[in-house]
Amino acid sequence: MLRYANVYGARQDPKGEAGIIAILCEKFLAGGHPKIFGDGSQTRDYVYVKDIAAVNHAVVDSWQPGTYNVGTGLETSLNEIFSRIAERLGRSTTPQRLPANAYELSRSVLDASLLRSTWTLPAWTSLDEGLDHTVPWYRERAPR
Repeated sequence: MLRYANVYGARQDPKGEAGIIAILCEKFLAGGHPKIFGDGSQTRDYVYVKDIAAVNHAVVDSWQPGTYNVGTGLETSLNEIFSRIAERLGRSTTPQRLPANAYELSRSVLDASLLRSTWTLPAWTSLDEGLDHTVPWYRERAPR
């Protein structure tokens, strides 16, 4: 079993409650004020979709039974994600702050050491590189 961290990339549907990178891109590009629940310090482990594809490709031919985390092991706060996307889109919008969601985890990060010790995989795509590939895709498709 493969357990994925927060996967992001082009073509992610921004209409759900998950996929914060897609959601923020859409809100910024529509001229809105994206919402942040709580103080924005909650963290997630963001994995670029190209890396998910590489993992799936690597394990399909030589599966080893077990449960494997697929994550970078790096935590990034929602405030940081907000800032990095705003910067790439040239926006100075401030978030709409809402009360914290009592059911939301404050931290989510995965240890993928078992995955990496079982298969030879390329290095994870950095968050900045992944965003550099993702944000323009949403910009090109935004209504004008």
